Amino acid sequence: MNGKTSLPTVSQDSARPTDFMYAVWRLKEEHDRLNEQVKVLYTDALEAGRETDADTALRLLGGLRERTVAFALQLEAHSEWEEREMFPLVSDYFHKRIVPSITPSFWVMEKDHELALLFIGTFMELTEDNVPADRIDLIRQAASNMVQACLILQEHFRLEEELIFPLADEMLTDIDYFYS
Repeated sequence: MNGKTSLPTVSQDSARPTDFMYAVWRLKEEHDRLNEQVKVLYTDALEAGRETDADTALRLLGGLRERTVAFALQLEAHSEWEEREMFPLVSDYFHKRIVPSITPSFWVMEKDHELALLFIGTFMELTEDNVPADRIDLIRQAASNMVQACLILQEHFRLEEELIFPLADEMLTDIDYFYS
C-alpha cells in the first residue's frame, strides 16, 4: 500500500450526488491542506530543535509559533465541522444497521486529536514568553512538543480517512442501489 487513502469510488458526476459525498470530498480536501501545513510545521520544528545557535533557534521558534497559531485555528474549524456534520452522518447511518459499533474508532480518533492538541498547547506555553537565549534546552523541548503534535496529526488524518472512506464507499453503494 502506498500510504495514500483513496476517495470513495462514486464520482462527482454521479446522477445522485449527496450531501454525504460532498462531505467526503471536503474531508479529503481539508486533510490534504492540513497535512501540507503539518509537514511544514514538522520540518520547521525539527530545524528549530536542531539549531545550535540560540539566537537563530529563537528566531525559528518565533516563526514556528506564528504558523502554529494560524494552523491551530484552521484545525479547530475543521474539527468543529467534522463533529457537527461529518461524523453524525456516518454514525447515524451505521447505528441503524446491525454491525459492530464504530463508536470506539471515533473515540480513539478523538483521543489522538486531543493528544495532539496537548502537545501544541505545551509548545505554545513554552514559547509564550520570550525564551532566554541561554535556555537551548527549553527551545529543544518546545520544538520536540511540536514535532510530536505533527506526527500524531499525520497519523490521525490517515486513520480517519482509513475509517471514513470505506464507510463512505459502502454508504454510497447502498444509496446508488436504493435509487436504481
